[in-house]
Amino acid sequence: METQARKVVCQIGEEEFAFPVEHITGIEKPQPITKVPNTAEHIKGVTNIRGEVTPLLDLRSYLLKREATLDEDYKILLAQVGEIKIGLIVDKANEVLDIPEDLLESVTVEGNENERSIQVAKMENRLIILLDIDYMLNEMDAETLGKLKTMV
Repeated sequence: METQARKVVCQIGEEEFAFPVEHITGIEKPQPITKVPNTAEHIKGVTNIRGEVTPLLDLRSYLLKREATLDEDYKILLAQVGEIKIGLIVDKANEVLDIPEDLLESVTVEGNENERSIQVAKMENRLIILLDIDYMLNEMDAETLGKLKTMV
């Protein structure tokens, strides 16, 4: 029996990305956002989701380095990694998908200071980039990560 990885697929701009389903605790509609002074550009602020104050990371500016205004159609992927709970702002939350491991290909990309291997799922006429939330959070500068931790 072939091994599959269950992922939550989202869209940011024209690109598709996927997160491990075990890190995503929910998908929410747009919520009112309270700006937090002196935070990184990609931290949009905080919002109240299910009675909890949740920091929001705009993946459009964080991953694609694009500034985008929030419209009424965006979605918030609720993610939890260790003690950090965060809302990830995406354009669309498309589906939960079982991706067969034989469709995954590793690609080496250059980061800010080092090379890193990422996985890409090649599915029919789609390329889906698999994201590692742990890695994303650890790659943030210490000041931004510290502020995120104090927001929760």
